[in-house]
Amino acid sequence: MTKSNNQESGRRPSVLLVSVDALKPEFVFEQERLGVKLPTITRYFVENGLTARKGSKSVFPTFTYPCHQSMITGTNPSVHGIVNNGIFDPLGEHKGAWHWFASNKVKTLWEAAKDGGYCSASVAFPTSVG
Repeated sequence: MTKSNNQESGRRPSVLLVSVDALKPEFVFEQERLGVKLPTITRYFVENGLTARKGSKSVFPTFTYPCHQSMITGTNPSVHGIVNNGIFDPLGEHKGAWHWFASNKVKTLWEAAKDGGYCSASVAFPTSVG
């Protein structure tokens, strides 16, 4: 088994996580058949990057915020606590607020990266505020 370039140079591997909400794998990998053109995604993530060619297995419920919280924590909604896009607010005190914040019940990818000595950042990733 050979070492990767990062291992040989002593550099730590880096990861770029990009999530496009509701982008199904067939839209990326079957563009011609579906009449879809995604040149930037194709160039950067299919031709020059690594992709989950078969997609990823979702959690239930399959709403944006529970799914994104699961991606950045590796846990299910029953563990991290975000089970819907919106906050349960029967008295209307939060004015229809969504779960834009991160759950504090489990460690996020950003926290694990920091603990491991990595630098991390997030731009407009649902449930990643905080």
